[in-house]
Parts: sequence; structure tokens; C-alpha cells
Amino acid sequence: CKGAERKALALAEQAYSLTRLGPKCHTLGILKSREALKEGFEKVRVELNYGLALILERSLDPLNYMDNKCFDPIAYYTEARQCLDIVICSGKIEFCGKGLVLL
Repeated sequence: CKGAERKALALAEQAYSLTRLGPKCHTLGILKSREALKEGFEKVRVELNYGLALILERSLDPLNYMDNKCFDPIAYYTEARQCLDIVICSGKIEFCGKGLVLL
């Protein structure tokens, strides 16, 4: 693993951990996932997109954002859909099925 790869993996792990802390931490988890994707670690690009889609999907629960008038569920859904398109079209069979289920 090179420096950028390690950083991407660390960010992805942080993002996952944040989602386990509850809805108030989802936004920070999303930011960490986006940052991991920007690192350009092609080897796990599909996995990172799947992880981001999962966090975005969890954030779409109305109970999580009812009090936030600035929340844009359409933007979150659109981004999740884009991530899942990458996952489904990747050819990685173990993630294609998961991506289709999440859609």
C-alpha cells in the first residue's frame, strides 16, 4: 500500500465507523467517503462507491432529517444512484448484486 492508498482506506474505515455512531454522524461519514474516493485509489473504487451509497441511503430515512430544513433528499438519492451505477457496471459480481438490492 502506498501513502495515498493507505489514506483512502483509513478514510473509508473512519466513514464506516461514523455511520455506526448514529444519524448525527452520517454527514461526517459522507464527507470522509467522498474524500476517500478523491484519493483516486482505483483498486477499491467499487467498494468505496458502495460504502458511500450505503451511507447516503441510511441518511434518507425521514426520521434522520425531518428537523433539518436544508436537507435535500433528492441530491442524496441522485448521488447514491450515481455511486450504485458505478458498482453495478463494474463487473465485480459480488458487488453487482448488492448494488441492485440497494437500488
